[in-house]
Amino acid sequence: MTQTNSRSTFKLDVTLLRELGLADLPTRMANLILETMYEQLESRVGMTLATRMTQAQLDEFETFIDSNDESGALEWLASNVPDYKSVVKSELDDLKTEMSDNRVEIRGLAARTAPLEIENLVVEVFGTSDTKFALDLFVFIGNVDEVCRASSEDRMSVPGMDASRDRKIRNWCRTRSSDLAMDLPPTIVALLSETFGSIQNAAVAEDEAVLALPGIGPHRLAQLRRLATPHRRAGSRRKTASEHLSPNT
Repeated sequence: MTQTNSRSTFKLDVTLLRELGLADLPTRMANLILETMYEQLESRVGMTLATRMTQAQLDEFETFIDSNDESGALEWLASNVPDYKSVVKSELDDLKTEMSDNRVEIRGLAARTAPLEIENLVVEVFGTSDTKFALDLFVFIGNVDEVCRASSEDRMSVPGMDASRDRKIRNWCRTRSSDLAMDLPPTIVALLSETFGSIQNAAVAEDEAVLALPGIGPHRLAQLRRLATPHRRAGSRRKTASEHLSPNT
């Protein structure tokens, strides 16, 4: 089977995991996910490109792979399969969709206990500790910021969640958002509100638009993002490359 070095074409790192909602997993599991994605991507791209090559081209390309001549392989692809980067991007997009759709299953493989911040959220909201509910909240939704950004529809997918619990979490998140907004200087709040119509609109605006404003840097942007309004939607989940992940790997 033809293999390609997709690592040289697209970078898979913590930024990608953050995009997939998996950045807060334990380091060992995060590394395993990235390595599995690399392997899957190379396999898929290789099979797709192989269908476009003659046997002579396959043999020629394999000589670069066998000799670990990465630069030679990339030059050969650029000359013989000029759209190979588009192929890599297409396969990567499909893989990202699969991983995102299966993030609950992936979290379930990785998590044995909920992060302390989720445990604390449960205690603060309900006045008592519930380790199983805290773990389910983390596995199905994510960290505290993601719990607060999630829609009620998403939160209701958590085992043990009901309308009363969801309402209490929503109210806690609103109080938390107000507290976080107070961390921003009044001049920054006024500037963001004037530019985007409201502080909540600013919280979901494009990074480039926010960073273009005077006095807004990465730190302020990170503060602002924690105020983001609900945006996630529940999605169907199908068996995919995530099945290759195992806590015993």
